[in-house]
Amino acid sequence: MDLKAEIFAIGQWNGMSFEVEDLNMMAAAFNSLKEVHKVPLKFGHNDEQPFTDGQPALGWVEEVYVEGTKLMAKFVDIPEVVYTAMQNKLYKNVSVELDMGVEHKGSQYTWVLSGVALLGADIPAVNTLADLTSYMSKEELSFKKRVAFTAININKQTEEFTMNELEKAQAEIAALNAKNEALEAQTAKFSKEKVEDDAAIAKFKADEAKREEEAEKLFFATAKTDLTTNLDALVKSQTITPAQREKFMADFKEDKGVIERLNFTLDVLSAGTEGTNGMDTNEHANNTINKDDEGKSPDEILMSRMKAVQEKDPKMSFSAARNLVMQADSELAKAYINMNGEG
Repeated sequence: MDLKAEIFAIGQWNGMSFEVEDLNMMAAAFNSLKEVHKVPLKFGHNDEQPFTDGQPALGWVEEVYVEGTKLMAKFVDIPEVVYTAMQNKLYKNVSVELDMGVEHKGSQYTWVLSGVALLGADIPAVNTLADLTSYMSKEELSFKKRVAFTAININKQTEEFTMNELEKAQAEIAALNAKNEALEAQTAKFSKEKVEDDAAIAKFKADEAKREEEAEKLFFATAKTDLTTNLDALVKSQTITPAQREKFMADFKEDKGVIERLNFTLDVLSAGTEGTNGMDTNEHANNTINKDDEGKSPDEILMSRMKAVQEKDPKMSFSAARNLVMQADSELAKAYINMNGEG
């Protein structure tokens, strides 16, 4: 992980005075030597052994530049646990280590940044060549003296940081990771259950659609059977002719609206007034239409049936009721037309 921070500033430090020009020399020296002189971020230092503690690097300085009256640095490759510790205010201060009077291949440098320490951790002084060479190559650089400066507070408050606290922070991070893994597992479980629920719902809908389709087929089959039975009864009672029956059957469709209209017409024909089947012209002239209609003129029969229709459907108009009755009984319609001279 990367971080930019202030590492040094102008002022009086360790009895020495530093100006912006000194900061510029430090930045220039870093840029000139950064390919041969790697500057680490590390745990603290002590006054007796400023940089020979043999500590692991906690990151590396990649850039050094001046911003106003501050010397700035960009750190790279910081371990996540250290970065998190800084975020949690466990590290409070940074301290720079500067080499004085450095010479490299004939070039002289007044100040060279050699390390940046995070203060607060009590690190044992372990001097090993392997660790020391990870910070600098003494074959490449030589210097007269090294001075450590505690210059800038990363945070306003100070708090002693110990390795126990770092271990505690690591344990907390591990606990958070474990909790996150548990949540991910729970989410995966819920996702699986949702897929199963969606599949069950889809199956239910498919089964329901199939049941509705079968119910509709049964409805139309039953409707046709009922229509056939009712028409046969009307033919038998001579309310309609066999030819009229066939016309009704031809009008049947697997359409609920059509079936409703056909049933309504049959209800009208069965509403207490018998049909006019078997009448001839003389019977029409003598107004002797069926036994139940004896003594009634075609006008009276028509009006009686229209009244029955409108009682069943009060919203139906007079003309619509008349047309419905006449369509249902062609013989009555003929008799009514012959009597009234309509044509």
